[in-house]
Amino acid sequence: MAFARDSYSATAAQTDFTITFPYLLAAHVVVTSEGSVLTNAAGAGNYTIVSTTTVRLGTGATSGDRVVVTRATSQATALVDFTVPSTLVEADLDDNATQMLYMSQESLDVANASITLNTNDIFDAGSVRITALGAPTADSDAVTKTYADAISAAAGNVPTPSNPGDDNKTLTASGGTFAWNTLALTGGGTGGVNASQARTNLVVPGTAIENTFTETQIWFKGTDAVSDATQDIGPGNYFFFIGATPTTAIYTVGIGVVLKFHFDAALTLTHHATDLILPGGVNILTSAGDEAEFIEFASGDWRMLNYQYGDKETTGLTMGTNQTASAGDATFADFTGIPSWARRITIMLDFIGTDGTEQLMLQLGDAGGLETSGYDGGVSNDSGASSLKNGTSFYLNAATVGTESTYGVVTLTSKLPSSNTWAMHAILKIDGTTIGSQAAGVKSLTQPLTQFRISTDGTPDDFDSGTINIMYE
Repeated sequence: MAFARDSYSATAAQTDFTITFPYLLAAHVVVTSEGSVLTNAAGAGNYTIVSTTTVRLGTGATSGDRVVVTRATSQATALVDFTVPSTLVEADLDDNATQMLYMSQESLDVANASITLNTNDIFDAGSVRITALGAPTADSDAVTKTYADAISAAAGNVPTPSNPGDDNKTLTASGGTFAWNTLALTGGGTGGVNASQARTNLVVPGTAIENTFTETQIWFKGTDAVSDATQDIGPGNYFFFIGATPTTAIYTVGIGVVLKFHFDAALTLTHHATDLILPGGVNILTSAGDEAEFIEFASGDWRMLNYQYGDKETTGLTMGTNQTASAGDATFADFTGIPSWARRITIMLDFIGTDGTEQLMLQLGDAGGLETSGYDGGVSNDSGASSLKNGTSFYLNAATVGTESTYGVVTLTSKLPSSNTWAMHAILKIDGTTIGSQAAGVKSLTQPLTQFRISTDGTPDDFDSGTINIMYE
């Protein structure tokens, strides 16, 4: 931070500029505009000091003009002349000390604003323009823009291809002049006089059409792609997909281009017969951490090559946490945290007992909570003597036989890989009886399934025996 230097980028017609530093005399305040020193006087092109903290230009500045206000304390003349004999007073001593302090500060300002060596021993202008350079004489001399612009095609230094034979040649420099030369390649492309022929003639061990990578190939990560109906992407081959807007197509990049995507959120990739071909012709509901790979096989037409679920375990089957139903006062068993990739869930009931006679029921839920409507289907016992129609839940058994235990399997299956519609099938047996129940139904959620609850109908009974666990795949 400068001690005595205020630099401003002026607005249109601006006249007043603040002086933020102290000074001993008005004559020590220096004002420059676009590098020109202004005179402290009234009138156009000059400036006046209208208060101790404000200078005013006689002519309003042009927008973008650089106006600099600095302090230049006299270094040639002392402001206080001590004589003998004389009386020392505080004001004289202060002025004398302040003059020396200000001169030191101004010297530091000049030094800090100069081109200095950085930590790598290289002169660093700090991204500030340099002006008034002399004409270069040695190869290592710096040059002005004017000098560099003079080396142009108009001056004959950079030749323009004069005939079709000059096409695809390389521009080389020698002795301060330039010339077009025939393309020369090493390590392949023998006889290539242009880029196309060089590629044709490129031969590596094996066959003439084979290409071997001998170094690590880097997939360039482009700018994050914000999901859109027709996806637009910038330069690169690997992108993070952010947002949840369903995607139905990808803009053309180039036939043969392979792209990889990493999804940061759940969104639907919509199958299209040509624009976006997905495996099996079905939509895919992504989840955070998933990866996908596409190839553009025709202009604007993409085919998925690979899809990897980010949170799916490699075993294919995942066991849940076994819940014991013998706590004595629990009226339901909740299972949460169902992963978005799960397409089949198996619920295993091991001799579940309650303290009442209500039927067992199953409710599904998503991020918005458990849902209490829209359950289609029903349940009946194996003799057809009793049945129940679903409504607020899936009923799992139809018969009531006191407090006997129930065991069996309930299966939930996603209708399609990207669907939030689930089909239910249950086969249960009541212990100590010949009664069995079969249940079936379907339920559509608005979001991916994340949880479900097993409880009883009516006034909920308390579970008092048995265990429940799940397995999903």
